[in-house]
Amino acid sequence: LVRDDVEAKSRIGYLPSEVFLYDDLTVKGIFDHHESFYRQCVRAAGIHGRREELVSRLKLDETRKIEDLSLGNLKKVGIVLALMHNPELIIMDEPTSGLDPIMQNVFYELLKEEREKGNTVFYSTHILSEVAKICDRVGIIRNGELIRAGQVDEISDKQLKFVTVSADDVDALTAELGVKALSREDDTVRFANTVSDDELIKKLSNFRIRKILIEEATLEEMFMHYYEEGPVDDKA
Repeated sequence: LVRDDVEAKSRIGYLPSEVFLYDDLTVKGIFDHHESFYRQCVRAAGIHGRREELVSRLKLDETRKIEDLSLGNLKKVGIVLALMHNPELIIMDEPTSGLDPIMQNVFYELLKEEREKGNTVFYSTHILSEVAKICDRVGIIRNGELIRAGQVDEISDKQLKFVTVSADDVDALTAELGVKALSREDDTVRFANTVSDDELIKKLSNFRIRKILIEEATLEEMFMHYYEEGPVDDKA
């Protein structure tokens, strides 16, 4: 940022995937130092009270030195630093790594509160269950390119299903459907299906089917499907 640099940064909270701070300072010293940046910022007028609230909810000991903190406690310090000045835009990279399940739930509640305030959170993670749990919109990035974006329920509601079929001639079957086998074992094949159930059944009726299983794709499977398929030509 080169224009209105200080003003812009005062409205942004950032949590990197790995938190590096001054090892010889205490947690209190780090927070005091961070708090000093915002003394002239009207938006962060309640920064000290917000800091105390976050410290209490995340169960942090401010007397401990940074160098003595576990990975989880260091991540909690990073969360406080990202949120204590009431930013409008919050950018987080793998924010729950190192947090135990109880603290993860506390963190999710904090993000829910930020959303209810009208603030925006950019949340990068490889844990797709988190995306389904807390995000409104999701974007899938491959090699620096956004290949899919939309509401979480839109991404999960594209009629993508996985079909496992046992039949006499699975090669002819996959050719007829125009699909690529994800796995193949003897006369059983599994593939991703994007056509309607009605169209699928009509095409399968041309073959002798011994067994069929149709499963809705999970968000993880959706991610892998779009990641492997690449960009799609729509306006999600």
